[in-house]
Amino acid sequence: GLGSRPGPAVSPRLTAAIETHLAFALTQDPFATANQRLFAQVPADIRQRQIHLHRAYGEYWRKLLEGARRAGEIRRDLDLSVLRLQILGAVNWSVEWYKPGKRSIEQIAAQLEAWAAAGVQCIMLQWLELDDLDGLKALAAAVLQK
Repeated sequence: GLGSRPGPAVSPRLTAAIETHLAFALTQDPFATANQRLFAQVPADIRQRQIHLHRAYGEYWRKLLEGARRAGEIRRDLDLSVLRLQILGAVNWSVEWYKPGKRSIEQIAAQLEAWAAAGVQCIMLQWLELDDLDGLKALAAAVLQK
């Protein structure tokens, strides 16, 4: 996880979810790969038999991201649905370009986590709203830690 790496940290639960999803995406069997790539293109009756699995997984990520937001790990101005789709989209697309041996799954996961952390935690003073007391407290806590 990112806890031992420099820079912004992603929560341990989010780190584990990204690493697990990436490892599965890059080591899964051909049937699972085909399911992921072709799900939207199969006939509706077949899609209906599997949609509950996709929805349950989306719900897991929704709860994970909401928990991270409640813990102050994700900026309040971000749309969590879009964030979920961005993270999963980045991980899922890795099957298109990943070449075993060039980079390890752990190296790719670390870069994805760093990207996610920078995007969800970046605070720019010019965007800071002075009436956002929670944001000011979070900024003060982050500055005082350094």
